[in-house]
Amino acid sequence: FDPLIVHVYDLQSTARLVGSMPPLLEDLTRKFWPGPLTIVTERSPEVSDLITSGLSTVALRSPNHKIAREILKATGPFAAPSANRFGKTSPTTVEHVLSEFENTVAAVDGGPCEVGLESTVVHISENGRLEILRPGRILLTDLKAVTDKHGCEIGYADSKASPGHLPHHYQPAVPLVLLKTPMDENTLRTKLNETLVGKEFVLQFLDLPNDPKQAARIFYAELRRLSKNPIHIIVADPQRWKWRADSTDLM
Repeated sequence: FDPLIVHVYDLQSTARLVGSMPPLLEDLTRKFWPGPLTIVTERSPEVSDLITSGLSTVALRSPNHKIAREILKATGPFAAPSANRFGKTSPTTVEHVLSEFENTVAAVDGGPCEVGLESTVVHISENGRLEILRPGRILLTDLKAVTDKHGCEIGYADSKASPGHLPHHYQPAVPLVLLKTPMDENTLRTKLNETLVGKEFVLQFLDLPNDPKQAARIFYAELRRLSKNPIHIIVADPQRWKWRADSTDLM
């Protein structure tokens, strides 16, 4: 019920996977592959329903990491999620992977993730519009440079064709409180005591850099670090970070 991304070495590797090769798809791959852009497009009959969750589309990405590229060169395309239990916080280091699976799996250590967040996911709709299904490092303004060339519209949309859209995706191992409005610590403790009657808890505050790229790179690592004690509660104040996952501009 949640589609997987098919990882490919390059555009030529997608020939058997897609139903057609529209010019917009070709230009997006030329500009952003290899890199953190996942493209959702019509699939060919060769792609299994188990990969696409029965959808008529397939999600494709060409990773930029040298080890991943060597593996893809040797194996050809393969479908894979991030290396964590379903719905949990994504890993950004090999230590995260080994810890997640309690050292029961093998892992290739390619160093810490450069970007830190999931890839930007875009969908080429039937009418040629480019829809951003999941924000990421590739910005709307970056994508617009390609869509303007083709004279097509671009905007945000929500779709089951993109992985990572369930309410519990990426959740940390301990409760996470998001402050919708500014709140001092004493008021927050009072409210939590009213909710968690008789339960012990320790508040930890998520502190991210103001630079979006730095924050993205350490975000999941910080959630994992703050989740080590089961009685902890992580507190995040989105009011402090006024940017989207795909923009350095203030909202």
